Amino acid sequence: MSSKKRELCIDNKENIYIDGNIGDGGSIKKLKSIPTEIIDLDEDTDTEEISNNKVKFKPYKSNNDDASLVISDTDNEDDDLQYAIQLSLESKNSPNNKSPTITSTRSSTENSPKSSSTEPKSTSPLRILQQIFNKHSQNSANINNNNTNKVLKLNLTKTTATTTTITSTTKTAPPSPTNSSISKVDVNTNIGTEFRSDTFYMNHMPGKDVNAIKTLPFTSLFQNKGIQQVYLGGFVLDRSWILDILYKSQGRKVNITFILDNKDKYPGLKDNDLMKYIFPPLFRYGCFHSKIIMLLYSGYIRVIIPSANPTPVDYDELNQTIWFQDFKAISSSVGTSTKSQPFKDTLKSFLVSSGVTTDFLDQYDFSTAKAHLVCSNPGYYKMDVNIGLLSLKNIIENNVKSIRPDQVKCKDIYYQSSSVGGNKFNWRNVFKEIVSKNYMKQEKIDTNLHILYPTFEWVKSKEFRVFSSMCVFLSENNYNDDKSCFSILNHKYFIRREFTLHSKILIGTTTTKDGKIRYDFIYTGSHNFSNSAWGTIQKNGTQLYISNYESGIVLINDKDLNDFTPPEWVKQVPFEIPTSRYSDKDEPWIQERILKP
Repeated sequence: MSSKKRELCIDNKENIYIDGNIGDGGSIKKLKSIPTEIIDLDEDTDTEEISNNKVKFKPYKSNNDDASLVISDTDNEDDDLQYAIQLSLESKNSPNNKSPTITSTRSSTENSPKSSSTEPKSTSPLRILQQIFNKHSQNSANINNNNTNKVLKLNLTKTTATTTTITSTTKTAPPSPTNSSISKVDVNTNIGTEFRSDTFYMNHMPGKDVNAIKTLPFTSLFQNKGIQQVYLGGFVLDRSWILDILYKSQGRKVNITFILDNKDKYPGLKDNDLMKYIFPPLFRYGCFHSKIIMLLYSGYIRVIIPSANPTPVDYDELNQTIWFQDFKAISSSVGTSTKSQPFKDTLKSFLVSSGVTTDFLDQYDFSTAKAHLVCSNPGYYKMDVNIGLLSLKNIIENNVKSIRPDQVKCKDIYYQSSSVGGNKFNWRNVFKEIVSKNYMKQEKIDTNLHILYPTFEWVKSKEFRVFSSMCVFLSENNYNDDKSCFSILNHKYFIRREFTLHSKILIGTTTTKDGKIRYDFIYTGSHNFSNSAWGTIQKNGTQLYISNYESGIVLINDKDLNDFTPPEWVKQVPFEIPTSRYSDKDEPWIQERILKP
């Protein structure tokens, strides 16, 4: 049955409204006759009023200490501002506290197993992107034109943005497996693939591939048959999409455990024989932001550390990074091993903190790890633990080779992330000193911190960039904390110059007095550049406080100090370095500015 089209619009007077009838009452609910969701792109608003079939968002004010969302000018935690936006639109008065749902059509001619789409979806800027760029909606062969639901439209100044049609359908559950075979594999390298573990890779973006380098298709990570169990984490999730990839690759159902942020975002999810949901305990301003994935086979485990959430928009429309490695199972004659291995120890600590049982990890040998795992778990810690910022410090101090200080001109720290936190307690300088090996050292080396972040002019010059940059966050306060360290973000590869970087990349370099540049290390993963992600050193340097769950890896340049050729992973860095500072005319992309008259 067809439904009347609706338009979601944003005008230049800070009004967000729907061209059509609003549901019952004064809260955001489903439009009559169609499923929908309302997205607040201004994180500073929380309450809504309905007048003349329009929804106007008013500034959130509350004196209630128990309010679910409190954002103040003095709060320097970035909380990955998506979380604030999600909370701001929860309808506490809606029946059963269920969020509206939008689903997408898959071709009825596909032979792959189908997963159920009657599930709650989270409300976030990524949902807008998913609707706008959804591949199934763009492929006319997969659209049932008689089942059209709605059109989204975003108005910015005098221009009209791209629109897309979203369709809804019901999918049947995948059939039960009839037979499964476990491949016999050589586990000395990553199995069944030419991708290596001494580097990371940019995600393959269909139709936007980079010919100069090898990019990694997300679906290829699941192509090996014989997956017995999956663990998958994410800040936001498209369950139907990930199940479709998993079931299609294996030709059968597979057990999967989802590790997700804030169960209030996913009402109605319940464990069953195939799926289990874990919601790690959170601090008030914290979130589960890790995107870790683990695929268990009979002969090995594949550990994947991406920067992307498990959604098609993240992997198909935004620049991301992916690192993975296969770790072989310990011989049955040896049994299991509880021997300390840094990679395994860090992984265990992270999973235990998240509420995951970890005995299964003792079946695998992690001594072959090509990268150093670094994770953040919420809590208050003494300074002798290996977690968050302290873990990063230990990895760099114990593994990065240092050129003699008398030969060094300067060190540079480059950080590109999709969210930038504040500078409370001089946090940025402390971070810079730690990653440059200068923290608490008497002999100092001139170190420059560069926050690589898109300019407002670059983003607003094309509407496509505006849409995709809705997942990039910086507040006015956090920018004004210290403007001096912001640097121009220049895309390295021409074919991807239009696309927003959702990656989180930290690079340390050393420049010698004769002008040579050595790449010392690189970090990729889920950590944004914020104290929420890495932690804040408190109480006169005796305590570390972390509010988020995060996961990432560090790759070290282990070449001889006289060898200045770039490591393999430099090819996968999506931006140019060195770079220049913002000029007086440059301003960063800040979402709240697009709604100002």
